[in-house]
Amino acid sequence: MLSLLYPETWTTSKLKQGVHFDPNFTTYFGHRGSWQVYDYSNVKRVLTDHTIFGNQYTPRVENNPLAENLNQADPPQHTRLRAFMTKTFTPSLVKAMEPSIHIAASDLLNNIDDHETDFVSGFSANLPVNIISQVLGITSSDFSQVAKWVDAVSAVPTPDTLASYYQCQTEIMEFLLKEVRKKREKQNNLISQWQQTEIAGEYLNEMEIVLFCINLYLGGSGTLGGLLELAIFTLSEKPELQDQLYQNSNLIPAFIEELLRFRPPVPTMYRIVKEETMIGDQTLKKGEIVTAWIATANRDELVFDSPHTFNLARKTASQHLALGHGIHFCSGAHLVRTEARISLEIILQNLKDVKVVGSPTLKNSVLASTFTQLPIRYNKRLQ
Repeated sequence: MLSLLYPETWTTSKLKQGVHFDPNFTTYFGHRGSWQVYDYSNVKRVLTDHTIFGNQYTPRVENNPLAENLNQADPPQHTRLRAFMTKTFTPSLVKAMEPSIHIAASDLLNNIDDHETDFVSGFSANLPVNIISQVLGITSSDFSQVAKWVDAVSAVPTPDTLASYYQCQTEIMEFLLKEVRKKREKQNNLISQWQQTEIAGEYLNEMEIVLFCINLYLGGSGTLGGLLELAIFTLSEKPELQDQLYQNSNLIPAFIEELLRFRPPVPTMYRIVKEETMIGDQTLKKGEIVTAWIATANRDELVFDSPHTFNLARKTASQHLALGHGIHFCSGAHLVRTEARISLEIILQNLKDVKVVGSPTLKNSVLASTFTQLPIRYNKRLQ
């Protein structure tokens, strides 16, 4: 398996290899055989040109309703759903969430041990779920169960776990459907707002709202959770950055952008070829799967000077493709950046000498660079 923590060990050779078809590459949704695209220009094209490279690549089967969510849609369905998300999930909403994010992050940090903890179970696995649950109007007593469901549904199923995977899908969807029905009247939460929102005479149906909720949960778990874990891993690797960011928290947004480039939490994205096309001298046929490698595109020296160097002052860091591009650009990007900024501010204000210890383990997936465990040791700052 490729080392997703150290892309520098393989991205250069992959970029030289160029676009090719790998008949043995197996996707997380069980498809065998995929085109591999590595360079920045072509990865960006695959992500952007939705007329050729579609997003409906997972099987449409009765027990896999998540294949119908916003992230798996193409126009015109995607255009309609995205309009509802854009109208309700606004920068002003994220701004209003900042105090809640601060409280949630502080509470989690206050509950960890004095000198050592597993960052995943103690912080990163819970924060995204807690924040999303609050904005959806889910009661705090349900946070723990929702976190278990999200962890199960965000995992890559194997033949042995497929039945339990679909069972967890069913359970979280049934739970969220009850929440949607409880929030039909106007209330101060996002589920209620979605039900009240009308665009061109249309409203979202119950299942679309359920899938919106799951979309936010999975995005938070994979993107934010992974980003925070990779931040801690990188700060442990480069301890001088801990003091630099503690002394000047205004540098944290730049740190986040360079981290998204250097170690993207989502290293690959998939597409399906909608009509025959060419990439370079290769012919891609309708129905074939394309794996767009974000991790290699973000290390393309034609776009990023000294791509294997973590450079806090990099001017081009924001050109990374870690959050997608085009119509499928991450709808929660502003929230991810805000949550990451506030979380890192709080962590650095309270902890110093953070060091990864033991044996951190990544989940066995090319879909998301998230850890099963990330043991860390630290000292608490005197307040």
